[in-house]
Formats: sequence, C-alpha cells, structure tokens
Amino acid sequence: MESGNLSIKYKNQVINIILIVIALFVCYRLYVGQQQFLNSLKEEKENETKKNAELLNIGNSEKKLAAYKKFINQKDLSSVMDTINSLAVASGVRIASVRPADEKVGPVVSEYVINYTVLAGSYHALGSFMGQLESHPFVFKVNRLDLKSNQGAPETTDLITADLEISTVLIK
Repeated sequence: MESGNLSIKYKNQVINIILIVIALFVCYRLYVGQQQFLNSLKEEKENETKKNAELLNIGNSEKKLAAYKKFINQKDLSSVMDTINSLAVASGVRIASVRPADEKVGPVVSEYVINYTVLAGSYHALGSFMGQLESHPFVFKVNRLDLKSNQGAPETTDLITADLEISTVLIK
C-alpha cells in the first residue's frame, strides 16, 4: 500500500513539475515574443523620429524658398525697367533707348533680356551704373557691353555711348 501511495504521490509531483515546466516554457515564449515586439516598436519609433526631423528640415527649407521666391518675385518687367532707370539717374547716366529683346520662359524660371543704349559723361559714371546693376537685390546680369566714344560728335556732351544687354530672372 505504501508503494501505491508513493507512486500516486510521485505521480502528482511529476504532473505538477511537468505543468510547471510547460507553464515556464509558455511564459518564456510569450516573453521572447513581447521582447521582439518591443524591439520592433523601438526601431519604428527611431525611424519615425528621424522622419520627423527630416520633415522639419524640409518644412524649414520650404519656408526659406517661399521667402526667397517672394523677395525675387517682387518685380515685373515694368518695375525692372523703372529700377534700371532710377539706377541710371542716380549714377549720372542717361538712357537713350530701351528695347525688350528676349523672354525665355521655363517651368520654374523666366529670364527677361532688355537692350539699353545709355549715354555717359565719363567711364566712372558708366562704371557706377554697372556696379549698381550688378549689386542690386534684383538679379541683374550684364550679358553684353559695347562702348563707343562720342568725342568727335558736336551734338552731344556725353563722351561715351554704351549698348548694354541686361537680363533678369523671375521665379514662378
């Protein structure tokens, strides 16, 4: 009888040990699965943080681009001509003729080319005019400059005639 009770007692302990081992195995598998899930969430969080930082950089770049675009687009062809005229007056140069020459329209940028004939009393006045053009906040570029001396012409007091080809850019 003792051996029967002993086998039942050990049988219950063996079943309990097997149940405990199975429970430990199931808990371990759940723990490993949760750890993998947590690691993937951490990686996803890091990726999203990087994406947010890049989106913030892109947003800042878009704001800067919009500010530049607004600054550059404060002009149209008539305001460009008015600005060039005021620069000529300020530097002591007279504008004899103005001829719009070419317009290159692109998907993002339009370039306007204007031909000017100017009369200057000295090379310094002409140099001052060109320096003001090149350093103006509007984007002006002198593409061509042809100089002629007027020293033999009695009808003018201006010593120099200059043909200029000036281009400017407008961002759409």
